[in-house]
Amino acid sequence: MRLALLSGILLACGGGGLSAGEVEDLPSGNAIGTDLSGTYELDALTVACSGSCAPIDAFGLFVTLCDVGDRNSDVAVVTQTDGVLRVDVEDNLSISRLEGGIFNDGSFEIGGVKTELGGRARFISRATGFLDADGWRGELEVRSVGSAEGQSRDCTAIVEVTGERE
Repeated sequence: MRLALLSGILLACGGGGLSAGEVEDLPSGNAIGTDLSGTYELDALTVACSGSCAPIDAFGLFVTLCDVGDRNSDVAVVTQTDGVLRVDVEDNLSISRLEGGIFNDGSFEIGGVKTELGGRARFISRATGFLDADGWRGELEVRSVGSAEGQSRDCTAIVEVTGERE
């Protein structure tokens, strides 16, 4: 399931988790250049779920918000402009664009907010890790808050993400 990586793995669970203010307008880092720009094939493993993460009935389809042990893959387009890092993921329920900073040691912190269902569901995401010539290694935290079909959710998923440049 293409980039279910972040749909099932990204419906974060847990009251009092990530807020939009924590993931928007993250500072740039001190890296120089564009060497890490490219397309990356990412693999994700959900390692923890907390909060209200039970399956929901969304328009007749049952959607699981977070299942420990789920593995997913996706393609991310990474753009490095010196210390600014932008990651775009297509066809993903919970992630679209994450932005933030990358440092000269390859460490990064990026985040973003995405809405679905006309704004009734919000996905608040933050990824940290390392990006270098060997690929991507990091952790993604995704909090999903909102309601669908009369069911409220506040679910946080912790996902281990690894990947290689295509």
